[in-house]
Amino acid sequence: MCLYSDATWQNYFVYLRDQTTQLQDKYMKGDYVVKLKIGEQYKGETQAARYKAFINDVLRTMRSGQHDCCFHVYQIKDLLKYEKERLRTKYVPEGLYFEVWLSDR
Repeated sequence: MCLYSDATWQNYFVYLRDQTTQLQDKYMKGDYVVKLKIGEQYKGETQAARYKAFINDVLRTMRSGQHDCCFHVYQIKDLLKYEKERLRTKYVPEGLYFEVWLSDR
């Protein structure tokens, strides 16, 4: 099921950019530890840590001059926090994903 045309998406993307505040950080930060009991910690990787790694990987890929993809609008919103002015997107309705890259400016 197609949620957007690329033209519709581009209009919404401009709105998202206008609503986003640029962060000073270069990458998503956060230390995600889950406490199980007093004195114990979960040793595995949390979902939040995996998400942070995904966003940071996409940022690294784009900053190296390549294109990447995202599947959810909330991911685009997070990328805008780090690359508000340079982030470019294209919605690909056949694949239900967003192509993302950085402009030169």
